[in-house]
Amino acid sequence: MPPDPEVEAQSGPQTMLIPKAILFLTGGVTIALEIVASRVMTPYFGGSLHVWTAILCVTLLSLAFGYGFGGRLTRAGHALLRLGFATFPALAGLALVLAVLCFPALPWIASTDIVAGAFVAATTLLAPCLVVLSALNPLVVALPGRPSGGDAGSGSVFALSTLGSVAGALVASFVLVPLLPVDHILLAMAATLGLCSVAAAVTVLGGPARLVTLAAASLTLLGSAAVPMLLPKPRSVALGDGLTAHHVASYRSGYGEVSIVELTHDRIPTRRLTAYVQNGGVQGMIHADGRIASAYARVMVEALRAYRPDARRVLVIGLAAGMIPTALLEREPTALLEREPTALLERGPTALARSGIAVDVVDIDPQSPAIAARHFGFIPARARVHILDARIFLDRCAGAGYDAVILDAFSGLDPPEHLLSVEAFGAMAACLAADGLLLANLVAPPATVPVTKAVLRTVQAALPGPMHLFSLTRTSSRQELSNRILLAGPAVRSHEPSLEIEDYPVDLFDFGARTLVGQVIAASDEADGILLSDRHNPFAVLAARAAARRAVIPLPAGW
Repeated sequence: MPPDPEVEAQSGPQTMLIPKAILFLTGGVTIALEIVASRVMTPYFGGSLHVWTAILCVTLLSLAFGYGFGGRLTRAGHALLRLGFATFPALAGLALVLAVLCFPALPWIASTDIVAGAFVAATTLLAPCLVVLSALNPLVVALPGRPSGGDAGSGSVFALSTLGSVAGALVASFVLVPLLPVDHILLAMAATLGLCSVAAAVTVLGGPARLVTLAAASLTLLGSAAVPMLLPKPRSVALGDGLTAHHVASYRSGYGEVSIVELTHDRIPTRRLTAYVQNGGVQGMIHADGRIASAYARVMVEALRAYRPDARRVLVIGLAAGMIPTALLEREPTALLEREPTALLERGPTALARSGIAVDVVDIDPQSPAIAARHFGFIPARARVHILDARIFLDRCAGAGYDAVILDAFSGLDPPEHLLSVEAFGAMAACLAADGLLLANLVAPPATVPVTKAVLRTVQAALPGPMHLFSLTRTSSRQELSNRILLAGPAVRSHEPSLEIEDYPVDLFDFGARTLVGQVIAASDEADGILLSDRHNPFAVLAARAAARRAVIPLPAGW
């Protein structure tokens, strides 16, 4: 292609500073978009293997298609090449604006199938933007003013884009995600890309081509500013069946988004409960009077009191709303002794022991203690709170002699897989006293389903002996995905698999007496289950196969 004098005049070495800056910024947006997309999808699809598989596959396919598309465009004339380079960032930003408008559809997509839905959602969020952004790299290589010999400067182009990706990953992970709602981050990226097109239009274009690019950039900038008005965040949302969620507060960190909401029901508007919602999953609920409204937490507390009434040292893995440590540390026995001494004595040593329990709490999120204290009555000073990964703590606490270890760690509805291995359960067993008790909260299908059989076999390998499994199903379905409380360890052998609970949450707003009968799990029952280990842990795959749909709270993005 013969040189164009006009092109040469507009494409001197000094003008390459703007293309290089745009290349760096678009590289940063590319990788930051993947990180933010994972946070957008987690409340609806989880944050485990299938979600990241969808994100990576869609990303790589989009990059491959974009590189090929950009390579074909380099064969066009210089004028069209410069127009594409200047306009593509704005088009990619417009794709992000449209992706934010698709947020309300994510709960419906997730309700169909979480694996296939994850690929659909990743394609919607990532593909249009990444295809256009990746086409920029070959366009920059072909821009007039670039070196013409050797690799034509392609090595430096991809190196600069990759350095931008590194910067984008750092900024997204440590600045944007902890501070801003995900929709605001995407709209800020869109606006940045629109400004890149403005800079490119002023630098490398003139005449009608400049006006076309400025029009595209204006549309992107206007869209990024208008979307918050088109998708306002209501203070309250109807959840169906007469239930309404009212926004109280939101917290963000590198470990997830936490929304504190109040729940009310049309038939009993005077009753309210406060819920701790992380990444779409409810981690805990309490009533205004302080009573635990989450059945699984009430069962775990009562199981500990029944199976180990003399417990003095307890390790709780996972804080969230702090319901379990608060219940264990409450001072009710003293007040009740003054008010109803006979009733307290009838309840025996279980109630008397509560005020003497020493509780260690482990949680990875440094915000958790403050959130639990502010909204759920947890008093951090009355427990020893350790902010670090639970596996690190468990590796250090061998021989600690805890009377009980309570495993209640989740991110949304997903448990950390590294806490569901034979090595992890072995470390928990090493932290227990000789007659200790392990209590684990599992969100799982029945014991006959492979994913649950795998967990049971893994616990059995670390803590041999009979286990008790209490299923907290809300319907008569035997295949329901629900909380199942697993009890294992020496303390199980001397206790019948039954619990009498006076204050059981029969639904969100009502309490009543309930007798729970657990299932006795013997070693032979789970012999064909997969042993989960640090080297081979297919928990996420098994869980995805067992539950095609997830029960999430459809809160507005950014709450």
